[in-house]
Formats: sequence, C-alpha cells, structure tokens
Amino acid sequence: QIDEVWRSIQGLLSRFKASENAGKVWDRIRGWIDFNVLYTEKPSRQPDQSATGNLPQDLVNAAVREYEIVWGRGTKTESDLSDYIKTNYYPAAGCLNTLDPTTNEGAWSAAFISYLAKEANVPIFGCRHVHYFDAVKKRPGVCRAYPMLQKSRIQTGDIICKCRDDSCPINYDSISPDAASHCDIVIDKRGDTIEAIGGNLDNRVKKGTYNLNDAAYFGFISCGGQATPVAQLSSPSCVTTEGTPH
Repeated sequence: QIDEVWRSIQGLLSRFKASENAGKVWDRIRGWIDFNVLYTEKPSRQPDQSATGNLPQDLVNAAVREYEIVWGRGTKTESDLSDYIKTNYYPAAGCLNTLDPTTNEGAWSAAFISYLAKEANVPIFGCRHVHYFDAVKKRPGVCRAYPMLQKSRIQTGDIICKCRDDSCPINYDSISPDAASHCDIVIDKRGDTIEAIGGNLDNRVKKGTYNLNDAAYFGFISCGGQATPVAQLSSPSCVTTEGTPH
C-alpha cells in the first residue's frame, strides 16, 4: 500500500513540474505567482515598532525603517517594489492604486510621506505635497506649517518641502495647487545642514544631506504633542501623485 501511495504522489509531482505553475507560489489575491517576483515585490519587513506618541520621533523611526529594511538603504528601485508601492503608499495617500509607479503619472513621493505619516499616526496625507502642506497651513492642529524664515525651528521629524522644476520659487503665502514640489523627513540636523529621507528620488527611497539655505525650500511642517487618530484632510485632488521626475 505504501508503494502504491508513493507511486501516486510521484505521478502528481511529475505532472505539477511539467505544468505552467512550476516554480510558482499561490497568492490569495493574485493567484499563481513566480516565487522570485513575489518575494522581490513584497519584501519581508520587521514588525512595526509601537508608536511612542512622540510624533517627530515616530516619523523618524518610520522613515529609517522603510529606508533600511524595505528599500535596502537605497539599493532597490521602484521597479523592484512596484507592487509594494501600490499596496502601501498609494492607499495611505488616497491615490489610485492602479497607477504605475514607474511613470510620471504615478510618481509616488507624496504617497511615501503619507505612508510614513500613517505609520506614525500623524494626521497628514495627500497625493501631492502641496496639497497636504496647504491643508496643514490653513488648518493647523497637532501639525503646523512654517515658512523658511523660521528655519531655526526645524527639528528632526519635521517634513521639509522644496519646489522643483519650473515651480521655483513657491510662495509660502500663496501656494498653487499645481506647483511641482518635493518633501522629505528630517532625520538629523546640524546647524543649517540636515540629513533627510525622501521617496521617488532617482526612482527609489534615498537618504541625503541638504543645506537649509537652498532657495528652493519654501517651508516645513512640524508635528508635536500626543498621537491622534489619522484624520482625512480635504485636498483638491487625490487622483495623481507627485514626486521627482523619473
């Protein structure tokens, strides 16, 4: 009987190896997927650290965790993590998850900041940086927006924003909803020099060193106090995302 069972199992195995599903694993949402694709696009992550209630520190923790664990310290690109962006970043910003992160229409830097805010329980989200920045500026609460004239207030955990392309300079007092901008999370500050983490920089999450005297910067957001449930902030549009050019 054992021999008969084994022969039956061998027959099933040989048929499976010859099938189109050989080398694939079952995903309950997408069906049979190549093993290497599944574990490249959806990397394993360490469990999220519990929120401390210190919003600036929680934002820093979330940014560093994404940069180091998910993006391999900038070694992976949006092509490697396309599904991850669609599953995590776009929904956090209220953007369409049918967008393609590798195209300009699907640029995801604002969605990345929105995801970090969600992880830190900070009430900020938007498909474009200027949308959530303007919303915080007009309706200050646990988070407040400041012009660069007050750059001495900048601290780790702040979200610092700059114009790009033909939008420079952006006027803090009158921000166009169509202005092209980019924002990063400040993770360290020494004088007028900051270290920050941002998304969609050279098609990946990157850490860089920047000078606060750069005329492209138009303002920053500081969040403080105890954590509060993430609330929906109104925005002119959550259909397309914005980031740095591809």
